[in-house]
Amino acid sequence: MLPDTKYAIVAGLSILAFSALIILTRPAAEKRRALDLIAFFWLFTMFRPLVQPLLAKAGILDQLPRFSLLPAIPLMYGPLFYLYIRKLTRPDVSLRSLEWLPAAALFAVILVLPYIQPPPAFHGRPAPGGFLPMAIIDPAITVIYGTLIFFLLRKHNRRVAEKLSQINEMKSVRSAYVLLFLFVLINLLLAIHRTTFTDWGLSRAINQEIHGSGFLLMIVSFSLFLARQRPVYSDSEEGPDPDEEPDSLFFEEESSSSTGGEAANEEGSDPEGPADTEVEELREIIERQRLYLDSELTLESLARVLGRSRHQVSYLLNRGVNQNFYRYINGLRVEHASDLLLDPDYSGWPVLRLALESGFSSKATFNRLFKEYKGQTPMEWRKKAS
Repeated sequence: MLPDTKYAIVAGLSILAFSALIILTRPAAEKRRALDLIAFFWLFTMFRPLVQPLLAKAGILDQLPRFSLLPAIPLMYGPLFYLYIRKLTRPDVSLRSLEWLPAAALFAVILVLPYIQPPPAFHGRPAPGGFLPMAIIDPAITVIYGTLIFFLLRKHNRRVAEKLSQINEMKSVRSAYVLLFLFVLINLLLAIHRTTFTDWGLSRAINQEIHGSGFLLMIVSFSLFLARQRPVYSDSEEGPDPDEEPDSLFFEEESSSSTGGEAANEEGSDPEGPADTEVEELREIIERQRLYLDSELTLESLARVLGRSRHQVSYLLNRGVNQNFYRYINGLRVEHASDLLLDPDYSGWPVLRLALESGFSSKATFNRLFKEYKGQTPMEWRKKAS
């Protein structure tokens, strides 16, 4: 149970209200229905423990049905944290049953728990989880979901680095790492406190204050994260399968005459793949105009330059170059950088400046991709010129 100090409760409720308002008033382009639903349910799981002291003082708890007591609702923080990060980093992939079923089952257990075991907070203990099963379940859930979230974030950052050759604060979700650290640390400390507080020799009020302060810190951290974090991908960044043939592939409308079609077939063009002229035209525009040197270049922005849909451009690259957009663009950047590294005119340039000149905005990403494409680090490659 949180400490029933008026200021702590008011502060927590104010932050929750602020976060909910931010989510509700986001621009339409930033709204994601599934992500926002998870966020609101997450806010509710933080709201419920905050108002418990108020409900207890008002004598309302005794009048509520047992399933609404939700004494162990903080156990949902880990699963909801995972589901939120999962939809944040992979909005194009639907949640699998193995991902959401454990959270749903846990919530069902929380609903029926008051019928099985009276909430320990009503018997002078500092918080839900004072009895033995919870002393094992709570830290176990924390460690399991903390590990899953860590690997999810690490996989996402690798994907961002490969696709965008840049890592910015919003796309890399760096704040989620900080939140993950706080979540695991606070939860484990609170679990230790719940199982050992009787040996600390502290009064009941102080024990409640310690436990409540930990929960309040976690609630504030979660709330600010939900208010601050924007969708990682725009709606247009996650689209149809790039290997799926679009309705129209051509940069220019083909003549509908049968003569033109027969001539194309006689030249040996593959009716199931893009024409060579289309692929060459695409490559010529990208390489001649050196569009790849723009560190902010995305499939969507390239499609706008070409006046075509991102699906068409993606299909042409996948079928015509046998590479997806990101590998193709990063390959051109690496080639450009490798030429600069061997050019005596650029011998005085530091590697970071060459990376930026080649379209990369992260030295770490540049080094990793250069090693991947060339089999050598930029410094090893530069030694060839000496």
